[in-house]
Amino acid sequence: MNTCTNMLKFKLIVVILCCFTSAFSQKTWNIDGIGQVMTYDQLEMYASHVNSVRKLRLIAKSLERDGMSEKAAMVYKCLVKNFYEKVTIDDVRSLYTALLKCDRYEEIPLDNLQYFSAEAVDLLKMARARKENNDEGDKLDECVTSKNVTDMLAYGYNLDKEGNIYLYSDSLNQIWSYRYENGELVDGKAVEDGYSNNYDVISVQKFGDRTNLYTVFNKKIGLYCIDIVGDELPKFIHNSRYYSTGMPWFDINTNRLYFCSDNKKGYGGWDIYYSQLEKNRWLKPVILDEKVNTSSDDILPYVKDKWIFYSSDGHIGKGKLDNYAFDMLSEINYNLLDYNSTFNDFCIRLVNDSTDFFTCRESKLLRGHYDDFWERIVENEDAEHNLMKEDSLLKMRLDLFVEESKCITRQDSAFVENPKIYNFDESIYFPFGGENLDQSEVEKLDRSVDFFSKMPKAKTILVYGSSDPKGSDGYNDLLSMKRARRIIYYVKKHIRKDFDYKTIVLGSNLYNKDNFKHIDEYRKVFLRVCNFSLPYDIILAVRKDEVISMQDLSKQYNNDLNQLIMLNDLLLTSDMNDVYLVGIQTIHRVYGKETLFSLSSRYSCSIEDLVKINHKTDSDVKIGELLIIPLEEK
Repeated sequence: MNTCTNMLKFKLIVVILCCFTSAFSQKTWNIDGIGQVMTYDQLEMYASHVNSVRKLRLIAKSLERDGMSEKAAMVYKCLVKNFYEKVTIDDVRSLYTALLKCDRYEEIPLDNLQYFSAEAVDLLKMARARKENNDEGDKLDECVTSKNVTDMLAYGYNLDKEGNIYLYSDSLNQIWSYRYENGELVDGKAVEDGYSNNYDVISVQKFGDRTNLYTVFNKKIGLYCIDIVGDELPKFIHNSRYYSTGMPWFDINTNRLYFCSDNKKGYGGWDIYYSQLEKNRWLKPVILDEKVNTSSDDILPYVKDKWIFYSSDGHIGKGKLDNYAFDMLSEINYNLLDYNSTFNDFCIRLVNDSTDFFTCRESKLLRGHYDDFWERIVENEDAEHNLMKEDSLLKMRLDLFVEESKCITRQDSAFVENPKIYNFDESIYFPFGGENLDQSEVEKLDRSVDFFSKMPKAKTILVYGSSDPKGSDGYNDLLSMKRARRIIYYVKKHIRKDFDYKTIVLGSNLYNKDNFKHIDEYRKVFLRVCNFSLPYDIILAVRKDEVISMQDLSKQYNNDLNQLIMLNDLLLTSDMNDVYLVGIQTIHRVYGKETLFSLSSRYSCSIEDLVKINHKTDSDVKIGELLIIPLEEK
């Protein structure tokens, strides 16, 4: 009896423990819900003991998505503190943004700055200096508006030369005009546009006395388009049935129509374009480059002299949409930090030639005053003090590689004085023996495209392909090359910028039987980006125990020794201690009646080198055999 009772008790305890463990794992250790379950102190204790950079990033990003900026900032601080050698520019950006959102500048860590990029160091210093100088950055007055105005600001507004404000009412489906007087918007009245019920006019820019530039929503096709009504400007001819256009602004000084579009051939989201007016005809639109446009939304352009004012949620800022000013002459982008907040700040418009302006913050219209801030040029020296104490603008350098890379060309090789390499942190995994991608891996590639698109000074994308040890060396090398080329094909197809692409064939050389990694971990491709060029398109990993020296390797593969030394210094990572990297032409599969003689003639290399680097005992080849082809003999 006692035995049965004890058994029942034991089973009951096991069931309770299983339920508890399941609930605990679902609620606590599920990264997507970790912020809701743990208190701040619990999460801080847990994050300080996490020994995985990738896991900390996933937790922090999950907290960011859930709007938990304080917890996200704490996790990023743990990452910076515990893994400072692996900190990326995106980590620092995210930490900076999270601390901005919760107004905790003083906690920005300034230790270990030698491991950060120049841009990251400047961001950290400027944020702290701003706090030290008590510069809170909110210098705007809220306008008193009528009850009808609060739903009109989602689409921005425009001013005419008399200072009247034109807004679109979502609830009234119509443009309304107001006059600003003593801090209030008064004399509201509907603006007749003459469009049918199939169209909603959501914005208007008044030009001259007889012309209006409208943004119109076509309900039939569900797209926005630009319509110019009047005889002072020609009809806009660059609308499409496949993407939207809108938010036009005509600059009379340059005869350019600036506008926005969500064309998929852009950088992503809404981008800013211009079309030149020449001989009463709109020329082909030109997209502004990555100094302005990002992979997110860049909208509501407004031009004043040499400045383009616009709004973006893709640049480094206080969060959500922020107002920016781009100097078209010096090509410097400025974050109008004094007039931004952690809410949506957008649609800045100057009031004629005065020093006043309007801007939107969520559903509020705000009015501000500036002191000719665009006439002052901020020097780089001592930026953390000059910018904060003397200027209304926070200078925002978009270049990740702040120091200009001075390339010295010698013997077809590019040597760089200040080489920079950045890692895309997620590896792309492949199935056993395969070169096709699952959907989850495709999503990683989409994130890599976004990552590379934000690097204006980057020149070369490095794609490292590897495989597990199951198979011959030749098979594994070829499979690694195919996997890398599969990634290159996808990235080329989806990225707008022009990069050089280099394939690094690792084969199974990363495999270490003494390592505790699962064998699936070796069937991967990982990506890096750098600010220099390389002399070879395909680079092969060769085991060090297979060659006598680097000099011997350069002779066998017809590589220049100086180039080879540079190549290995720059591209080898910490887990590649057992290999050299060397440039090759390709990996060739033998077909039909091919011989080493025919192949040596075809690829301009010697039979002796083909025999030696492919570890052959004679000059015979078999159909289907895989051969490494060295560079051409010089």
